[in-house]
Amino acid sequence: MHGRKIGAYRVVRQIGGTTDDREARHVFLAIAQGPAGFERAVVLKCQPVAAADDPSFADRVVREATVYARLTHPAIVQLFDLFEAEGNIVMVREYVHGVALSELLVALRRARMRLPDPASFFLIARIFDALAAAHAARHPVSGEFTPVIHRDVTPANVLVPWDGYAKLSDFGMAKLLGRTHDSAVGIIKGSFGYLAPEQVLGDPITVRTDLYGAALVARELLTGCETFPREGMPELEYLQRMAEPRLLPLDIARPDLPAPVLDVFRAALEPDSDRRAVSAMTIVDVLRSVSDLERGRRVLVDVLTRLREQSRRVTYEQPPPRVQRIEPAEDPTPPHGVKSSRPFAAAVEHAGRGAIARHPTPGPTVSSVPPASVPALARRETIRSLRSRRRALTRGALVLVAALSTALGYFVARSLPQPALEMAAMVAAAKPVPAASSAPPKPAPPTPKPVPTAIAPLDKGYLRTPIKAKHHRIFVDGRFACVGGESVLLPCGPHEVKVGSAGKKQQVFVPCGGEIAVAPKW
Repeated sequence: MHGRKIGAYRVVRQIGGTTDDREARHVFLAIAQGPAGFERAVVLKCQPVAAADDPSFADRVVREATVYARLTHPAIVQLFDLFEAEGNIVMVREYVHGVALSELLVALRRARMRLPDPASFFLIARIFDALAAAHAARHPVSGEFTPVIHRDVTPANVLVPWDGYAKLSDFGMAKLLGRTHDSAVGIIKGSFGYLAPEQVLGDPITVRTDLYGAALVARELLTGCETFPREGMPELEYLQRMAEPRLLPLDIARPDLPAPVLDVFRAALEPDSDRRAVSAMTIVDVLRSVSDLERGRRVLVDVLTRLREQSRRVTYEQPPPRVQRIEPAEDPTPPHGVKSSRPFAAAVEHAGRGAIARHPTPGPTVSSVPPASVPALARRETIRSLRSRRRALTRGALVLVAALSTALGYFVARSLPQPALEMAAMVAAAKPVPAASSAPPKPAPPTPKPVPTAIAPLDKGYLRTPIKAKHHRIFVDGRFACVGGESVLLPCGPHEVKVGSAGKKQQVFVPCGGEIAVAPKW
């Protein structure tokens, strides 16, 4: 495959495609060459000129190229050429050196991380900026207003290069308004998990359909969770869930976001397309007003750089400093330096667990010690591995015991009736004071510092109360929870908190897997 010529382009390797016999599509990374050693990396998308049972197949390929030709925007992947070669229609598109947003999200979830808000705002602004350009497209000759509807805005179709300037790609399902044959009755065009209700129900598709899909991607970036996880759900039930969405509002999932951002995404995620009264450019303007997008790009580049370095450390193993002999192994495996199939996600998964990246024994075993000491080294490596695993299990057990103890104390405190607690406080206050003696009084013991809370489970978080309110009772949702200076494990979400009987009620949001401090209000 390497060195093969398609037209004027030299193929480097295959980077995608399908194995469908009726619609065999291949995607190659290729090099465009010119005079004086000029080279440029491009992507070649090769599709058959016609399919045996689909005479309009070539029209669909040309329509996709036509859509690309009408869109010229820095946030949209560009089309360079379209030609026919070897019975295929070949589209030459811009090569984006980076990762897909879907890979970035999977890698961050495995590391139990979420993209910082400035970086998320920048990516969201790029997606909606691209949609604004597509929705305002015009015919290149007549100037007629012909909006382009992408119909498949998903993280997989957002390419994030290492410089951060994300681009929207894959307009293969795009619809040109004014062309009635772009849609077929009974066929849903789009990706599961990112379909608007009107796509599932077969209602008319408009530019507001793209806004809903892009808002789902934005919601995933801001919350760090998939909006519609399938989890083995039957297809019909899954489609029904997307047709009648019951999403947790962003006001509750992320109440710390700026109010204008919450307002525009509340409108963009409206299930009824007629009530989705917002435009892509409006969302971009709101994001620009609440965030420095250039700073967000720099934050994104910093995240990508760190993850890329982790990827290199996982996928490449440094050779030993001294090499004396090479002995063939009994079970050959890929040699040093061969990349894994998903190096980016694997790197972040290792980084998130805090593990040291190690590869299986390579094919040729490189040794710098005499053969007699190899078993001793193997035993030493096995002992070190077992000790490391035992330490990890011990740490996990301690964290689990601490979490269970905190939860048990919380439930015991809540189970005690209110009069019993008040009686215990009165008895403690009525204890007799010891008589004064000639001996000098003993200094009072120092006030113990609060013990740090354990790691909270993913569906709960800790409420940390102030130490200066240690003589006051803390009420959560109208019930006694603890006394001041203690931490309480609560289900994540909004709660009503009051410090002391005379304190004012406060609304707090307990984050999942984290903690939040409450201050007294009298």
